[in-house]
Amino acid sequence: MDNRDDDVAKIEALHDAWIAAAENRDAEAYISMLTPDVELICPGVPEPIRGREAYAAMLSGAFTALHFPCFPSSKSGRSKCTGTSPSRATTPS
Repeated sequence: MDNRDDDVAKIEALHDAWIAAAENRDAEAYISMLTPDVELICPGVPEPIRGREAYAAMLSGAFTALHFPCFPSSKSGRSKCTGTSPSRATTPS
C-alpha cells in the first residue's frame, strides 16, 4: 500500500466513524473528531458556532432532539445527513 492508499483508507475510516457517531447520536465520539478551531455556519444563524466547546454545547441538545439519517449522495458520492426536530433549534449564547 502506498502513501496515497494509506491516506484514502484513513479518510474512509474517519468518514465511517463520523457517520456512525451521527446516526447513533454519540456526541462524545462526534466531537472527538473535530479540531479545536472548528466553525459551524448555519443558515439563519447570525454568527458561526466557533470552537469545539461551543459546538459540543449545540450538539448535545441537537442529538437529544434530532434524528440524523445519513446516506451517500448518488450524484456526488459524498455523504449527506438530514435532521428533523419537533421544536425550533437554538444556539448557545
